Amino acid sequence: MKQTSVWMAAVTLLLAGPAAAGEDGPTMLQDLVRERTGVALRWTPGGREESAAADTIRALLQGELTADRAVRVALLNHRGLRASFEEIGISLADYRQALLPRNPVLDGETRSGAGARRPGELGVMQDLNSILLALLRRQAAGAAMRRASLRAADAALEVVREARVAFYHVQAAEQLRRFLERTAAAAQAAADLARRQHQAGNIADVDLESHQALYEQARVELLRGETEALAARERLNRAMGVWGEQAGWEVVGDLPEVPADTATLAGLESVAIARRLDLAAAEAEVQGLAKAVPLARYSRFPALRAGVHLEREPEGTRTTGPAVELAFPLFDRGQHAVARARAQLRQAQDRHAALAVEIRSEVRASGYRMAAARELVGYYRDIVLPRRERIVEQTQREYNFMLAGVYQLLEAKQGEIRAEHEYLEAQRDYWIARAELERAVGGPLAATSPN
Repeated sequence: MKQTSVWMAAVTLLLAGPAAAGEDGPTMLQDLVRERTGVALRWTPGGREESAAADTIRALLQGELTADRAVRVALLNHRGLRASFEEIGISLADYRQALLPRNPVLDGETRSGAGARRPGELGVMQDLNSILLALLRRQAAGAAMRRASLRAADAALEVVREARVAFYHVQAAEQLRRFLERTAAAAQAAADLARRQHQAGNIADVDLESHQALYEQARVELLRGETEALAARERLNRAMGVWGEQAGWEVVGDLPEVPADTATLAGLESVAIARRLDLAAAEAEVQGLAKAVPLARYSRFPALRAGVHLEREPEGTRTTGPAVELAFPLFDRGQHAVARARAQLRQAQDRHAALAVEIRSEVRASGYRMAAARELVGYYRDIVLPRRERIVEQTQREYNFMLAGVYQLLEAKQGEIRAEHEYLEAQRDYWIARAELERAVGGPLAATSPN
């Protein structure tokens, strides 16, 4: 028994030795997040990085909040993302468990009879399957841990996407709110002037009512803009995982200018197939299930145990020797377990292929949206807005010389306001489409945002 214990200890040490090579899930997560986002993420299973992260988050939320700062806060503070990271810890525990053989089983019995010595038996049995199949179990568990690490990193990129999209919604909503405040103030000044002109008898009742209606409409639009700005702020709060005093941040000024066509869309499908982490996780799942097929094949021998048996006879003699237990595959020969494992493998392969098709389509659709939004921004900037400004200037001159009525002037100003509003929305849509495209590709584009 002493020799058996030494042998078991040696086997356990041999199996546990390569564990460090497979326990790279946290390192893989940190490397992938740093490569795709530029953020140095610190996370270890069971670690407590909250105190250090809290100081960093507090510093990031001070001053004007930029898109990159919002992303860093989200990666450091989003509790749902932290929950996704714990899948690595679960897989790591499963991996370490797969390296260990089952505990030996000690069984014994004693019998008593009148005037006779007490005979007894003692046996120690070790499950050999847990040792012989350790390599296959380790490979399957290693693939599962790799899949968990890739999925956790992919969840981090999804948080990055949501944080950027929410930030651009806030930035556009705040910029629109400020624009609507100026519009409402100008409409109020025009209404006050019209009231004084009406009291002096210079304009008719209908002109006064028209100016007043324009001011009331501007007030309604301002209230809507304020509501949208508050909703956008709460969306960003959720994306960053902040509340209470932390939610008092202020965003940087206006939306950045849309850059020239510096990010090429050619070849992005191939880049996405090579870089998408959810696709890599699906491939790791296929690899893990492929390793599970041989394990299922050996399930026909659920009990393969060997050990030492010691027996004392009633006469007082003792016998010892090896013992073996082997299940005879008479009814269950493992064919159904193998069929199930192969079906799961085919299922995972089909899901991997379907995801690749979806990724290619997603990249094309996101690329089209970004290109269309960029073209629309340029059209508004170069054509629509200058024309609306010229229309308002010409109508104002005609109104001053009584060649145009108040309705024409109000219509011209409303057209200019709508164009400004739509231009802001086009800028916002471009940056959102860009964030969506970066998510579809699996990382940042060549040209980055000024924020």
